[in-house]
Amino acid sequence: MREVLGGGHLCFFVHGAVEKLDLRELEAGYSEEGHPAYHPALLLKVWLYAYALGMTSSRGWSSAFGRFGVSLFGGRGAAGFFGR
Repeated sequence: MREVLGGGHLCFFVHGAVEKLDLRELEAGYSEEGHPAYHPALLLKVWLYAYALGMTSSRGWSSAFGRFGVSLFGGRGAAGFFGR
């Protein structure tokens, strides 16, 4: 992915910043019940990246990231795109 986007792309900055955070409190709130949830770090990366681009609507996120072949809410590809 770095070869395509370039090492200085914003997504790599967001990924690195979130990976340095202690998200144990967020993770503790997740349950084993129901459908498996997205990892909290992935959701935070998506939110921060989209917000940095000025996208505040989840519908906007879905269509924007869909251009990269990433389905945020369908479960296919998002984890690979954001490094999880």
